[in-house]
Amino acid sequence: MTAGEAREPFKDVPIVMSFVYLVPLSLYPLTLMSAAANVNYTDRSLPLVWNAGAETVELSPFIIAIQTSAISGLAKALQLFFIISSYTAA
Repeated sequence: MTAGEAREPFKDVPIVMSFVYLVPLSLYPLTLMSAAANVNYTDRSLPLVWNAGAETVELSPFIIAIQTSAISGLAKALQLFFIISSYTAA
């Protein structure tokens, strides 16, 4: 798509392609660090490393942080977002 819309594809496409790698590589660590800052690591419902293999289903620390947040509809809104994104990816 970028090559078809560019005026000078041999000059413009390499510049645009660098952003394909730079944006995710810079945004993903920042997003993970900001999400990890909201996790209460003293919560007893967090999974324990030595409890792996038990019959209980453990939740991700990020799911627990979303469920315990002050925004009441955040968990349901994110579930809806993930369902819609999985349907569009299929």
